[in-house]
Amino acid sequence: MCSQSELVEDCAWALRTEILKHFVCGQSEPVEDCAEALKTKMLIMKTMYVYILLCGDNTYYTGVTNNLEKRFQEHEQGINRNCYTFTRKPLKIVYHEMFNNPLSAITFEKKIKGWSKKKKEALINGDYESLPKLSSNTKKANAQSSTGSD
Repeated sequence: MCSQSELVEDCAWALRTEILKHFVCGQSEPVEDCAEALKTKMLIMKTMYVYILLCGDNTYYTGVTNNLEKRFQEHEQGINRNCYTFTRKPLKIVYHEMFNNPLSAITFEKKIKGWSKKKKEALINGDYESLPKLSSNTKKANAQSSTGSD
């Protein structure tokens, strides 16, 4: 996932450019309005990847990043002892999708994290027709377990 500092650096550079436009070109809108619009534009233009790893214990890990190869290497190297994948090697990328909007990528990642293993496997295998059915089965199972019925 792209770091906060990368976004701040990108926005700071672009904001300086916008401030120069104000002074040189005499644009009328407040600098703050430009800064907010610019931050939104910078976020939208950032390429992000949602990915699923198959772990050595046959579980899945879902993540989001702006550099898929680098992030996979970080998982493989075991940089963070608290990371889910640290003790679950070997790892294999079994799915990834590119997004041009970081907010969409993060939303999709969170959605996948809530899916059952079967639904994740349907996505990985490209069985898109099964996804709605697997969603309704999950909802039914959750409703039954909350009511105590079989």
